[in-house]
Amino acid sequence: MTDESGVLVTPPVSARRRLGRAWLLTTLTNGSLGLIVFAVTPWAANILGPAGRGRLTAIQLVPQMLADLSSVGLTFAVVHFGSARRGSLRVLMRWSVRPAVYGTVAMFTLGQLLVWPIVGGGSDATLMRVYLLMCPLTAVMSISAESLRSFGDFGRWNEFVFLRGLSWPVALFIGVVGSPSIGRIVYTHLSLTALITLALVVVVRRRTADAGREPVTDPPTYVRYGLLSAASTIPRVANAKLDQVVMSFRVPDRDLGLYSAAVGWSAITLPVMRGFTGVAMPHVSEATAEEVPTRVRQVVTTALAATLALVVIGGLMTVLVWHLRYGDSFDGAYVAALVLIPAGLLLEYNAILANVLRSLHRPGLVAVLEVVVLVVSTLTLLAILRSSTVTGPALVSLVTYATACAVYLVAIARQLGVPVLSLFDARVLTRLAGRFRPRPQRSR
Repeated sequence: MTDESGVLVTPPVSARRRLGRAWLLTTLTNGSLGLIVFAVTPWAANILGPAGRGRLTAIQLVPQMLADLSSVGLTFAVVHFGSARRGSLRVLMRWSVRPAVYGTVAMFTLGQLLVWPIVGGGSDATLMRVYLLMCPLTAVMSISAESLRSFGDFGRWNEFVFLRGLSWPVALFIGVVGSPSIGRIVYTHLSLTALITLALVVVVRRRTADAGREPVTDPPTYVRYGLLSAASTIPRVANAKLDQVVMSFRVPDRDLGLYSAAVGWSAITLPVMRGFTGVAMPHVSEATAEEVPTRVRQVVTTALAATLALVVIGGLMTVLVWHLRYGDSFDGAYVAALVLIPAGLLLEYNAILANVLRSLHRPGLVAVLEVVVLVVSTLTLLAILRSSTVTGPALVSLVTYATACAVYLVAIARQLGVPVLSLFDARVLTRLAGRFRPRPQRSR
C-alpha cells in the first residue's frame, strides 16, 4: 500500500503487534534450544574428538538433507494457502498425502544409493541406512506442524518446534555419556522423533477437525506450488550443507570434524533470525493485496536490522568464548567460526527473503535463484579446497550468501515494482531503536 507520493506506508498496528508477539515467542523457543545446544554440543564434540565428530557428521548429514526434502515443498504450500483461508486446512492436509508419499520414497531410495560413496561399508553404512528413516518421519512432522503455523497457533507450533529441536541434544547427551556410541545417538534420535511425530499428528487432527471449507485453490495448483517450492528447497538445502557434503568426499574426518564444530558454533546467533523466519511467510501470505507491499517492507527491514546486530554479538561471543568451550584440539576451526557467524545469519536472512517471494506467489523464481547460487558456490568451493580445507569453505559461504542476498532484494523489488532502496523503512528501525531507549522517569 502506497500514499500519493509512492511511499510505502506503515502496516496497521494490530498486524505489527501480532508479528512482534509471534516473533518474540518463536525467538524465545529457538533461544532456549540454542542455549541447550550450546551447553551440550561442544562438550560432546570434545568427548568424540574431531575424528568422531566427523564420522557422526558423515552419517547424519545426507539423511537430514533428504528428510527436509521429503515433503516436496508442501510445507510452504500449506502455509501459503492455509494462511489465506485457515478453515480449509483439513482439505489441504488431505491433498498433501499422496505427493508426500512419493517424495518420501524417492528421497529414501536416493539416500540408500548414496551410502556407499559417502561412508563405504561397515557399521557406519548400517547406521546411515537406518537414519534415513528420518525421511518419512520428517515429512509427516513438517507438514503437520505447518498447519498449526497457518492457523496462527504459534504457541502450540513452538511447543513442537522445541520438542523437535530438543530431541537432538538429548540424543547426543545419551550417546556420549559413559561409553560414547555413535549408534546410540542415531537410534535415540530416531526414537524421540517418532514419538514427537505421533503426538503432533494427534494434536493436528483435533485442531483441524472443523477446517473442512473449500480452499482458495485447487489440487493441481496446490501441488504445483509445492513442487516449485521443493525445486527451490533442494538447492537451498544443498547450499546450506554444501560445504560439509563436499568436504565429506574430499577431506579427512579430522578436518570435517573441525569445520562441523565451527558450523555448529555459528548457530548461536540464529535463534532470533529463525524466529523471524517462522513468522514472516504467514504474515505476508495472510495480507490483502493492498497490505502486501507494506508488510514486505516491514519484514525486509526488521530482518536486516536483526542480522546486522547479531553479527556483532556473535563475533564478540566467538572471540571471548570459543577457546574456553572447545579447547586446544579445535583451535584450527577458530577463524572459520568467526567467518561463519555472518555467513549463517545471511543464509537465514536469505531464507526470509525467499519466503517473501513465495508469499508473492513466485516459488519458481526462488528455485531459479537458488540453483544459480548452488552452481556458483559448488565450483568455487571445489577450487578453494585445494588450498584450504577449513577456513576456505567458510569464506566461500560468506561471499556466496552475501551475493544471494543482493539478488533476492532486487527480485523482490521488481515483483513489487519499486526501487530496491524503498524496501528499507527507516521508521521501522526508529521504532525498534525506541524500544531499547531508556524511558525518562516521571516526576512525582
